[in-house]
Amino acid sequence: NILPYLYATSFVMPSADDFGFSNSIKEKIGEGKGYFVSAVILTLESYFTWQGTYFCNFLLYLTAPFVRYGIWGIRGLCFISILFFYVSLYYLVKCVMENYFHIKERLKSAFLFSVIVCVISNLRIPSENYFLYNGVCAYTIPLTFALLGVQFLIKYIVEKQKNIYWWAAIFLGIAACGGTLQHAAFLCYVYLCLVMWAWKSKKLHTKKLIIAFGIPLLGAIINVCAPGNFVRHGSIGDG
Repeated sequence: NILPYLYATSFVMPSADDFGFSNSIKEKIGEGKGYFVSAVILTLESYFTWQGTYFCNFLLYLTAPFVRYGIWGIRGLCFISILFFYVSLYYLVKCVMENYFHIKERLKSAFLFSVIVCVISNLRIPSENYFLYNGVCAYTIPLTFALLGVQFLIKYIVEKQKNIYWWAAIFLGIAACGGTLQHAAFLCYVYLCLVMWAWKSKKLHTKKLIIAFGIPLLGAIINVCAPGNFVRHGSIGDG
């Protein structure tokens, strides 16, 4: 079920917002600024004039695949993002099965993963999720980071003193909350559920878990409160 998506990336062409982002970054590079500095400047401009998706916009400007590598740059990154998403989904399923349901058999995790993939494959999957690079950075990559963040937070709760999992959950949470608000809401809700789970089961002192939930929540609030959101809505109406 995954292979057709991977194969289809070999036909991806830049379209819509891909050109707008490419043109903006190319202009900044022409002014003598590097990709990182240009990405920061353009992300701030977008935050105040278009929308609050800070991670999505920064990633688009920084990678700039069409400008840097041409059509095959976009195709390659779409391929990687699809693969990255499904690998992350598998390991999250495995993590939940082992640590919440206490089921260690990999075959059962693989079966549940296959069922989930089958369900996803039979839903209406908008083409911009996989085959429009702008959509990949707005939807697929933040969702992938959210899946990874949830996995690391579960591991921190279960394995306790491994702070690397705590830091990873915070970083990935901030990134996920910088994509579309649907993914920010999903991550904050699941993080809050994990805090409650840890508190009720007395698996871990919840102070650091509240911090791990609160920092991404702050990122989501920053996304929501971006002046550009209101500028954008004022210019396009209710559409």
